Parts: sequence; structure tokens; C-alpha cells
Amino acid sequence: MTSTSSFGAWGWGWGKDLIGGWVVPTDIPAAEAAALLWLYIATNGPAWTTNTNWGQTATANDWYGVTVGGGKVTGLNVNANNLVGDITSWAIDAFTGATLVIYLYDNAGVTGVISGWSLPATLYTIFLSGTGITGGLPTIPAATGYFIVNNTSLSGDISGTTLSANMRQMHLHSTGFSGAPIMTSAVALRDLQYGNCGLSQANVDAVLLGIYSRRASFTFAAPTLGIAGTNSTPSGVYQDGDPPTTGKEYEFELENDPETEGFNVWVITSTA
Repeated sequence: MTSTSSFGAWGWGWGKDLIGGWVVPTDIPAAEAAALLWLYIATNGPAWTTNTNWGQTATANDWYGVTVGGGKVTGLNVNANNLVGDITSWAIDAFTGATLVIYLYDNAGVTGVISGWSLPATLYTIFLSGTGITGGLPTIPAATGYFIVNNTSLSGDISGTTLSANMRQMHLHSTGFSGAPIMTSAVALRDLQYGNCGLSQANVDAVLLGIYSRRASFTFAAPTLGIAGTNSTPSGVYQDGDPPTTGKEYEFELENDPETEGFNVWVITSTA
């Protein structure tokens, strides 16, 4: 077991002594260990609600919320754990474990701009809801299936954001986002929550049209779309349109398949 009281001794140049020393984990790469320790220090780890074994054993897999598989971190779950601090500079891309899952949600004291993050290529799930993060969306890796950032101060036009074939759930509600994401490849999409964002009527219509245009491609049996709350009401009248040309007609088609085309019908919640 190796321990040190200085990050500098690890070759990371942090130059910050840690009270009581720190045990270097040996079951994960040094870069991943550094990323874990950076997060711990940056978010006041000693004051976390639970920080069992962090820096106290050489096996990171024994640290609270950390899961290791194949010699790499595959999971980090420290949600609702009183993390407080700015994570703008977190080297989140240091993690390379397969099907990586990161949960930081419900830590209101976590702040920072994440638009500059380079997300790990293996990231499958990231859950940042209920934090104080700001800025726009970082580039979402093709491997990501669950991207949950609702109830944050993230904002910006996401009309240039492409949802990959792996995207299953994307939760953007109660944020400052606008625009309709590109869903050309999003065959696995099953749950898009985009309510309470103050979207204009044209924006709401564009989201509905984007789904309607790809209706035959979605593979999930009962996909859901939430575009209610502070968003504008879709245009037109909720009725069959042949072809549909308004937001409410797109919604009617998606929910009812009146022409019996055979696509998987959607459950949609929109502003009345």
C-alpha cells in the first residue's frame, strides 16, 4: 500500500497537502485516480454526507459510490451527497471504463460551466439534475444512452445537437435550452422531457415535427415526450391532418396513428 500527503508526489503538480495523507488506489489507472481525488478536493469531500474509504484504501472499488470493472472506473454515484464546489475544470474525460455511469444529481452546491467538458467516449449515463451547473451542452458521445440535466441553469440553442442511435432518455426540462435537437439517427429514443423551458410555439412545433418526420424509425414500444409547463401551446387544432401541418396535428398523428401506419405511438404531454 502506498500513501502520500502531497498530490505533487503523484506527479500531478497540485502542490496541496492533504490532512492525514492519502492512499493511492492501485486498482485503476493513475489518471482516473487523479480525477477522483480532484473531485473530492474540489467539492469539499471531507464534508460529504458519505465519503467512506475515499483515500483510505488502495482499492477504489471500496470507495463510496465508486464501481470498478476491468481495471477502470465504470461507475461514480455520489448523488445527494452534499458535494459543494466548482467542477468546471474536472478532467471527466480521464475515465475510460466501459459503459460508464456518472451520477452527481441533487447536489445543489455543485457549480461550474460544463460546456467545455470533453465527455468520455464510453459514457453511457450522466445524471446532473438538481445541481448549479451553467453554460451550454458539451458534445454528447455517440455511446451515451441517458443524458439527464433537468432542473439546472444550463441554456443555449440545441438545434445543432444530434441525438445518436444510442440515446434513450434525454431530460432537459426546467432548463434554459431552446431549439429542436436533430433526431435523424435517434432510433432508440424512448423519453424526451423538454417541458418548462419557455419554448416558443415555433420551437414546440419543430420538436413535434422532428419526431413526426422520423415516426417509423423509433423502436421503443411506448415512447414519451413532455413539452408542457411554461412552453407555448402547439399551433393549430388537435385533429387528424392528412397530411398534418400544425403542431397539434403532428401531436394527434403521433398519439393516434389515424392512418394505421403501424409506428409506435407516443404518449405526449403538451401545454393545453
